[in-house]
Amino acid sequence: MKIIFKTSLLFTTLVVLTLGCKETKTAQEKPSTSRCDTNASTIVNAVTLRVMQNTLTNTTKILGDINNTLQNMDRMNSAVLNTMQVSADTLKMLTAPFVMSSEGANIFEVNSSLPGFSIKQPLTKKYILVSSTSRFFPDTNSIKTLFFTPSSLSSALQRALTNADKSKNLYLTILQVETNARVTNLTNGLLIKSSQLH
Repeated sequence: MKIIFKTSLLFTTLVVLTLGCKETKTAQEKPSTSRCDTNASTIVNAVTLRVMQNTLTNTTKILGDINNTLQNMDRMNSAVLNTMQVSADTLKMLTAPFVMSSEGANIFEVNSSLPGFSIKQPLTKKYILVSSTSRFFPDTNSIKTLFFTPSSLSSALQRALTNADKSKNLYLTILQVETNARVTNLTNGLLIKSSQLH
């Protein structure tokens, strides 16, 4: 709005200057070149240049803003795709038949007499036993117990079995606590049928 007003004001000024600089000629006078015509042309050129510079500056700023928005959208899309991929991989692992990672298989084995897991060699890290009636282990429907020795694993299994709904199947999994406080799944859900819980 300001640019339009300034441009209108400059144009009006130019018209007044141009009209004011016209000379009246009589039949006896020779035509003469007026300095006002040259000045008016210079002013028009300067105004045009200024308008073009303002337009270029505004266009450059708008394009920069659009570019920043597109980059932010690209980062968001990448994050969403990564999250979807992790979710799909997790879902695939959870719905597969029981499997234990190679690292988990070096440390634990399935013990059908407990039922649950037993330890094959001394533990060097901390672990979490997670039990749930759902193979997807939702936080609201899971029991998590930290263990790091054979006796604490036995206690964790006893807690899971005692608190289990005896009319439903139970799923168990082991998470390994890493040094950066993140956890790694060593197994997907080990199915313990409801008939084994009685």
